[in-house]
Amino acid sequence: MAESGDLFKNGNTSALMAWLFSLSVSKRGLYTTMSLLLCIFQLGLLVADVILHFVIKDNSFPSQHHTEAILLFQVVSFYWSLMGSVYSLQAGNRKMGFIALLSVFLNFVIFITRFCYELLMIQYRREQF
Repeated sequence: MAESGDLFKNGNTSALMAWLFSLSVSKRGLYTTMSLLLCIFQLGLLVADVILHFVIKDNSFPSQHHTEAILLFQVVSFYWSLMGSVYSLQAGNRKMGFIALLSVFLNFVIFITRFCYELLMIQYRREQF
């Protein structure tokens, strides 16, 4: 298989796609990887909400309509990060164990930050019954 640097030179997209699909994640690292991806997604939602409220000052499209989905993502991401940390610590993989514990910490920080943001913004919400 070609080196990754050679794939970008000639514009060979099929070789690039084959190289990307050949990347694999072990079963023990899958929980941590998925948790980190959901963590990045949650961080993006939180940053978008903060920018909409504090910078643009537009509350026309808050994420309050998607609160159940955001909560589900947070629970699943936190669960996956805990499962990844347990599996990697049982396997004795210190590097992956550190990454998994970092994922647990990041998920907890994003949860607390989202909770504080929601408490601050509850007075600006339009409740429609």
